[in-house]
Amino acid sequence: MIINDSESNIELLSVEETAAFLKISEKTIYSYTCNSGKYGGSKRKRFPKEIYIKLGKKILFVKSKLVFWLENGAELI
Repeated sequence: MIINDSESNIELLSVEETAAFLKISEKTIYSYTCNSGKYGGSKRKRFPKEIYIKLGKKILFVKSKLVFWLENGAELI
């Protein structure tokens, strides 16, 4: 999905598209965007909030921010 306004084009990726782009499962994407709990007693690893948008239950990734994050070390927080 591409959002156009007068100043910029913003490309948004669905969870399915992001999983294919990163070569990981959709389940992993959902796990890394989950707001709750711990995993196995330790804090859950997460994507930085700057690279995705939650709209209700739908999660969309801003492709330019995702690429920037990857190019700069891509550490989960």
